[in-house]
Parts: sequence; structure tokens; C-alpha cells
Amino acid sequence: MESNLLQHQAKIQQLLQKFLEPDFEIKNDTYLSRLLTHFSAQEKTVDATVVDYSIFSDWLVQAVSVWEANNTNPSFNISSFTLNLAGLVSKNENTFGALNAENLYSKLIQIVRARHPEVAPSVKLGYIKLLSSFLEHKSGIEWIVACNMWEDVLRFSLTNQTIYITREGYKFMSKILEKTIDQHEEFCHTVVKQIMSPLSENSYKSVTSGDMLEISDEIIYQNLSPTLQLVGDILEYFLESVLFAHNDCRIVLIFLRDFHLDQRICNFMMIAQNKYLIFDLGKIMFIMQFLELYNGVISGNLKMAYVKTSIRKIMSIFRTNISKGYFENVMKLCYYGQFYWNLMGYKIPCVKMNKDNEPISFANQLLVIQMLPIFALEMKYCHVDSASASTDEFRDQYVQKLFTMMCENTVRIAYCWRDFLTAQPNLFEIATKGLIYMMKSRKYYPRERAAMAFQSFVYALKDVMRSIKSDPAKLNLYAQEVNFFSLLFDAFVVFIEEFQITWRDSVETICVMSISFDFLTVPAWPTKLVVKALKLVNVSIVKYMSPNLALLVDRTTDSTMAVLGPLLHTKLHDMTWEVRDSALEVVCTISHMSNTSK
Repeated sequence: MESNLLQHQAKIQQLLQKFLEPDFEIKNDTYLSRLLTHFSAQEKTVDATVVDYSIFSDWLVQAVSVWEANNTNPSFNISSFTLNLAGLVSKNENTFGALNAENLYSKLIQIVRARHPEVAPSVKLGYIKLLSSFLEHKSGIEWIVACNMWEDVLRFSLTNQTIYITREGYKFMSKILEKTIDQHEEFCHTVVKQIMSPLSENSYKSVTSGDMLEISDEIIYQNLSPTLQLVGDILEYFLESVLFAHNDCRIVLIFLRDFHLDQRICNFMMIAQNKYLIFDLGKIMFIMQFLELYNGVISGNLKMAYVKTSIRKIMSIFRTNISKGYFENVMKLCYYGQFYWNLMGYKIPCVKMNKDNEPISFANQLLVIQMLPIFALEMKYCHVDSASASTDEFRDQYVQKLFTMMCENTVRIAYCWRDFLTAQPNLFEIATKGLIYMMKSRKYYPRERAAMAFQSFVYALKDVMRSIKSDPAKLNLYAQEVNFFSLLFDAFVVFIEEFQITWRDSVETICVMSISFDFLTVPAWPTKLVVKALKLVNVSIVKYMSPNLALLVDRTTDSTMAVLGPLLHTKLHDMTWEVRDSALEVVCTISHMSNTSK
């Protein structure tokens, strides 16, 4: 065992020595990335007494000495590898102390030109990871505080870098504030001041001054967006930190109180026109309100009036985006709202009681806004007549439930949102985006909220089929919207399987199969949609048509089960193999259930 270890380390040393040869080149840096991943995995899984990592620190000292003596700069591949390797070993405080005693870090950073703006992105990323490793221990934190190299990371984060640099930069800036607040609070104030400088009062005045009227909103966005995204990520980091680790809110209070972040964001929101800029501003306002609510919870001073005020401010963000016509911002903010409320909603008392003395959930308000594009699509294209709707008492109960779970403010926003949506020529695209964000949000839905979303899917498909029967010409319109219907069928299947929705949760489950059959009897659908519909039939048979229940189904000529055989027979002889394969899966499911029921 020991001899194998020595051989392994000898090979590593031999490889590292190759990197110091003047004419050595690596055309593909994937190999170096894999090598670093291997070293990192060993550090996490192998006992330090078994593997001697001093060979890495020794090589780092040797490499810096060779490059310094020869007055040469390694290639960007080797530079990036060296920085990442230094970051790997520097997580150990003793190793950090030994290397820092030889001034290795300052020399290395200068040799690889990590601080130069034009250096390769991989070198910048390695530089950020090196500085991040110093935050793992007290000595490293003291080194960071004493130098100004953290400003390089801030500069990288606020300029057009790769997504990897931006992500690591945001993470570093959040972590440096978290690690230094206890011992170096004044340093934290300095860092926050630097972060907030692009949002200063002077910046706002320059944007709104007469001399700046010629500047486009796009340029304003490019100047402010990096700072807004950084602030948003830092606040989100600390929101999760206080909720999961029960940390304090001191960093957040520096932003909110010492630098008046709330007022600055509101000022920029009033003049903003670019949809991306408005989203970045809205996300920060979202997080600030949730953090303020949490601060009220832990201080024991959370009053109902304050909760209502915070939620009213949150809902005003939706009103702003709707009034400006930024539908995707509304979808994304609903998603973030579901996420944040899922983290802390249980800590906050209910905002209001409805007329039945039931609590009104803030998350339910967001769900209604999320579902409205689907409802608007039905209203615009399906034109469900009042006579047929009035006979559908289940739909009436569903609509009544939606209204009972909404506050008055939400109802007003919903009507504005509906009017905006029904006027849009690309409503199917908007509804598709809405489904995407509902699918993303489902991990934050409790069973009851998921059932409400599921019911909206049922009525959407039901109304589409009803409108085709009353006006067959509409089939041409619907058949072109493959993305929407494909995602709708996916949503059906996912919600049924993940939430195990039954008739106890939603009585509409009893008509899922019949609606799917109605869809499949129309011959003009694209193959992709036929396959999706057959998959829904398959899931419906498993979930809603167990053999015992199937015995209770009416087998008259107009029964759903009566047409199952002929329908499958037709699809098994379809021209496309995907449809035949999907139909065969349904047959196999029925056969399996028949055998297991005996």
C-alpha cells in the first residue's frame, strides 16, 4: 500500500515538473481541469495522513521561484491551474501560513497577471477561487482585510465577464461580508459602500438630469444592471442564510439602513423603462420586504399592519410590471415569491381572513397570477358560452374558490393582468411561459395548491376541445401551438405523478381520460401532441382507472371506456412509429393491470 502511494506521488511530481519546462504546452485544458478535480476529490475523501499534499505546496514554491528567476509568465492554462491548485492547498490554515510567510501569494498573483483586466477569463476565475479559499480560516480572512485584492473581484463582478466569473464573484462578495462582520464590521461598511457606489444619489441625479435625457434606457440598464444583480444575489444569499442557519441580519441592515437601499431602489424604479432593469429592481424590492418581515419575526415586533404593508409593497411590483407590459417579469417574480414565501411563510401570521373566516395565503395570491395566462387564453380563443358554463357546477365551485383565496388588492391586479393578456397577439407564447414557471414553482406548492393548478389544466384542455366542436375551423389555430399543448400535457402528467392527485383533491380527475380521448379523436393533431396525449391516457389508466373502479364504469356506447379499444386499434396502425409505440405502452399497461388484479 505504501509503495503504491509513493509511486502515485512520484508520478504527480514528475507531471508537475513538466509544467515548468519552458517549451511545454497544453492545447486542451480539459486535462488540467480533470487533474484538479481528482486532487480535490482526494482531499475530501482521503485521510490527510495517508496522502502527503506537501508536494503541491513545495511545487508552488518552486514554480514561483523558477518563473521569477527566468522573468517569464506561464501560459494562461498553466496560470489557471496554478491558481486553482494554490486555492486547493490554501484551505488548510497551516499551509496558508507557511506559503504566506514566503510571500508566495503576492508573487504568484503578479507573475500570472491575475489582476490585469485583459487576462484570460480562466485566470480570473482561478484568482477568485484562490481568494475564496482564504475565507476558510482566520489567517486568510485577516490577509483579505489587510489587502485590497477583494476590489479586483468586485470589479470582475461588475464588468462583462463570463457567467462563471460572475457567479463566483457574487459568491465571494457574499461570503467576505459574512466572514468579516464579527471582527471587522468597519471593513464590511467599506465593502458595501463600494458595492453601492453605482447606485449613489449622484448617479440617480445624473440619470434624471436634463443633460442625460439623450441617454437611452438600454445604456442606463447596462450601467446599473451588474450592481443590481450583485446586490440582489447578496441579499438572497443572506435571506437563505438567516432562514436556514439562523444567522443575524447585520449585513442586510447595512444595506437597508446605512445606505438607504430601499429608497434608492424605489427612485430608480420610478424612472426605469427597460424590462430587465425593472426585474432586477423588483427582485431586490422583493427580497428586502421578506428580510424586513423576517427581522420583525425574530425581534418579536411583527405587527399585522406591518405585514399588510409589506405585502402591499410586494404586490405593487406586479402592478408596475403589468402596467409596463412586461409579462415575463410577472412570471419570474411569481416564481421568486413562491420560493421566498416557502422559506419563511410559516413564520408569518396570516394576512387576512376571508368571509368564511379562513386564512388568506400570500402564496395563493401568486398562484392566481401565475394561472391567469391560461384563463386569459380560454377567454380569448375558446369563448365558452354562458349556458354551458352555468351547467358546469364543478367549474363554478372552482371559480368561487379562486375568489375566496384572493385579497381585494389581488382581485384588482388580476383584472388588470387579464385585460393586458387578452389584448396580446402572442398569448399562446405568454401562456407557455406561464406553464414553464408553474412547473418550476411546483416544488414550492403544497398538495392543495398543486390541485388548484391541476384544475386549471383540466379546464384549459376541456375548453379547447369544446371550442373545436362548436367551431372546427379553430383546429388550425390550435394545431400550430405545439409548444403550448406539449407543455400542457407534460404538466398534467408531472402534477398527477408527483402530487398523487386523486378525486379527493380534485373532482376534475374523473374527466381527464375522457378529455384526452376527445383530443385523440381529432385526426389533425401533430404527432408530438398525439404521443403526449397517449402518455396522459396511460397515466390516467394507472391513477384513475384501477381494475376495481373500472368495473363501475358505464359501458354504454358513449362511455369513454367503450371507445378505448377502437381508439387504441387505430393508433396501433398509425403511420408514425412514435404513435404506435405510445399506443402499445397503453395496451401493456392495461394488460399488466389485468394480470395483477387477478
